[in-house]
Amino acid sequence: MPGDGWRDARVADRVREELARVLSREVSDPRLEGLRVLRVEVSGDLQIAWVYLGLGHLDTPDQRKHALRGMESAKGRIRKLVSSRLGLRRAPDFRFSFDEAIDEQSRIMALLDEVKREGSE
Repeated sequence: MPGDGWRDARVADRVREELARVLSREVSDPRLEGLRVLRVEVSGDLQIAWVYLGLGHLDTPDQRKHALRGMESAKGRIRKLVSSRLGLRRAPDFRFSFDEAIDEQSRIMALLDEVKREGSE
């Protein structure tokens, strides 16, 4: 029988899918335009869900700040929709942040492109 880690990962994946669906179809806040849900991690008791976001090419410090404000203002509605659709007894408390791993990957890719350009000159 799978352990709690398997259940947590399954719930996190379902929360990510539903959260992405809610953001794309039911929350019409211009601050959230282009926002993607990259991954979700949940606590063992399913009370907290850490949601890691990304903005793609729109990613600037100001855009991040606006997007986080938008997510915080929509948090109550998002919690209600996600928990009811997934049949969760209690809605997890969402903690939103941007995925720093994506930032690091983008910086590395930019450096590699720069090295490649310099090598071809």
